[in-house]
Amino acid sequence: PRLSTSDIDQTPQINREVEALAKIRLEILGGREHAVATPMDQQQTLTHYLMGEPSDWRTDVPNFKRVRYSEVLPGIDVEYYGRDGRLEYDFVVHPGADPKAISLKFEGSKGLSINTDGDLVIDLGSQQIIQYAPVSYQTGSDGQRVHIASAYTVMDDSVGFQVAAWDSSKALVIDPVLEYSRY
Repeated sequence: PRLSTSDIDQTPQINREVEALAKIRLEILGGREHAVATPMDQQQTLTHYLMGEPSDWRTDVPNFKRVRYSEVLPGIDVEYYGRDGRLEYDFVVHPGADPKAISLKFEGSKGLSINTDGDLVIDLGSQQIIQYAPVSYQTGSDGQRVHIASAYTVMDDSVGFQVAAWDSSKALVIDPVLEYSRY
């Protein structure tokens, strides 16, 4: 649903959530700043941006369900998309790459911890952002997902991943899910 400025002004809880998200920035440590973005899964809808002078208008802009940033780290891509009202991003670890190379920093957090469910808790002071325990998998020869046990590791002010034994000759997907905020 869309929110107008008046909705945010009149709804303190939504206002706090918007403020919380504005205070945090995810950084992939050591990641390439100019990784190539590739749109994926084009939708049928088109968007029109009719702002400013007619010469500045943009019409028939395609929409996509996800975007992939290739080689953010050596042999590791990142895909961003939305699912069920949640922001998700997957790390795709290609054959020969090491998932231990993934290290995330949440600029603006006051602390990082892992709760009893294995979720990452990003403390913003009066609020928390939760990233559910990662789901990691590979695609088997039959096309089905093969679950690979994984967990977060917190190292000072950054977060990485521990992954159980996996077939390094196939791509591995690490899928953390973001819960916008919890009180």
